[in-house]
Amino acid sequence: MKRDLTELKRLARETLTGHYAAPMAGIIITGAISNLLLLPFDLTLSNSASQSVIFYVASFFIVLLSILFSCGLCYMHLKMRRNLSYGMRDIFYFFKSHPDRLLLSYLLLIGLAVLVFLPAIVITVTAVRLEQTVLLWIAIPVFILSALCLLPLLYRYAMVFYLLIDHPEMKPAAAFRESSRLMKGNRMRLFLLHCSFLGWLLLGICSCFIGFLWIEPYFEQTCVSFYFELTGENDALAQKKAAESGSPQTPHFQMYV
Repeated sequence: MKRDLTELKRLARETLTGHYAAPMAGIIITGAISNLLLLPFDLTLSNSASQSVIFYVASFFIVLLSILFSCGLCYMHLKMRRNLSYGMRDIFYFFKSHPDRLLLSYLLLIGLAVLVFLPAIVITVTAVRLEQTVLLWIAIPVFILSALCLLPLLYRYAMVFYLLIDHPEMKPAAAFRESSRLMKGNRMRLFLLHCSFLGWLLLGICSCFIGFLWIEPYFEQTCVSFYFELTGENDALAQKKAAESGSPQTPHFQMYV
């Protein structure tokens, strides 16, 4: 059964109904930790080269930290969709469960992006060094072309982190291959799903970003439903639900730390 995007969103809302508290708390906690860690480096940032280097190095490591937090939140959403017990400890899960696979995959994606944008970067740096305005004008369409080339690649590997989170034994190379297989013929569907959240994005901005406490769990849970659609797990969950007698069991949230 191939579900449309509207049905995937409905499944996400159904999963989240009455269970927004945990992912919202996870967003607040992880965001607070990342910002508090960056704050000392931000306050001491000056025009000196050494301070700038320290700031950017610290920012890089805090970004890596944020990646593990994001994967922890995704892990929580996967458990919610599967009607399994979940708790705040899930957001710290990948600090001790093979974080190297996730960080390596992230660095590979960053490397891929840099490689695609390399011609535009070289032209821009050359234009600035030689003070050539013409080269800057050439760099603009090259940047646009690079972005258009990168977008399909990113969607091709959009399921890498879901696969690594879902399969602790899977290596990054295998996750990239499997994501490529799953996304074959589905990249436009995921792109349209992302585009369908543009209105919510504007609403979140207009609410001084407070609305993202609700929007981000909704978006993430919809993406989980999309991933389950590709793997066939949505059908398995639907069959399990239909086979259950009485009222379906609701996910149990444990406030453990």
